[in-house]
Amino acid sequence: TSLGLAMKKMGLDDTIVGVDIDKGRSRKAKKMGALDIVESSLPNAVSGAGIVFISTPVCATKEVFNVIGPHLDEGCLITDTGGTKEIVLEWAKERLPKNVDFVGGHPMAGKESSGPDKADADLFENCYYCIVPGDNSSTEAVQTLVNFVNRINAKPYFIDAVEHDGFAAAVSHLPFLIASTLTKTTSKSPQWADIARMAGSGFKGATRLASGDIVMHKDICVTNRDGIVYWINKFIDELQAVRNVIETEVNEDGLLSFFSEASYQRQEWLEGLTDQVIKNEVSDMPSTAETT
Repeated sequence: TSLGLAMKKMGLDDTIVGVDIDKGRSRKAKKMGALDIVESSLPNAVSGAGIVFISTPVCATKEVFNVIGPHLDEGCLITDTGGTKEIVLEWAKERLPKNVDFVGGHPMAGKESSGPDKADADLFENCYYCIVPGDNSSTEAVQTLVNFVNRINAKPYFIDAVEHDGFAAAVSHLPFLIASTLTKTTSKSPQWADIARMAGSGFKGATRLASGDIVMHKDICVTNRDGIVYWINKFIDELQAVRNVIETEVNEDGLLSFFSEASYQRQEWLEGLTDQVIKNEVSDMPSTAETT
């Protein structure tokens, strides 16, 4: 729904057709102005389409490919918004017809809440939008997606599928798992009813992501095991390190150093200073022709 609203805001003249397994959601999206037409089936929805966006939990993408494949027009661009990319590109190569183009996509934007009611036309404003071409993606298809990303005021970011999954595990998948684990850890206490009275904005902010779409995150964990396990281990190492510092008597300097480094790194990120490194690397980034 957010994509549809963003398309409408950018003045797209083309007809936007939508379908959802929950028909109430698709009807709501149309009522909000995100869709022009609501279809009852995937084949009907993609028939005659120039671009198809698949915005489902990752594991559902495989079956969507199977269903829509025979009904796609030659030259159609297929893209997705899923949180893992390597397995999706493999499915696309195996299951989509050779006369269409698949280009993986992943906008690094979202909310912990889901559903049309939470949609936002400005959701993608200034966010990085990962673009992951397949082995056989045409230059024209890649450029079409780049143009679309620019028009919704997001920032195209070319990245390899394996690298994408590793990076996403660090900054998207791990935070969800941390929020969920913190919620479970505290709520398991026999005194949770009393503890909860003291839980303020800090706890609320730290556990916000635990309210996210559970099916989506289940699928992400299933399809990005290696990347997620790697970053879980890194997080455990850091947690053990700070535990050791806290356990050590009279080690205030160690605690100050730990917190100071974390505060500094976060402030640099908030101020966009880490972005400068990315901008300096853009000149070395392959052109759309070179990525295909």
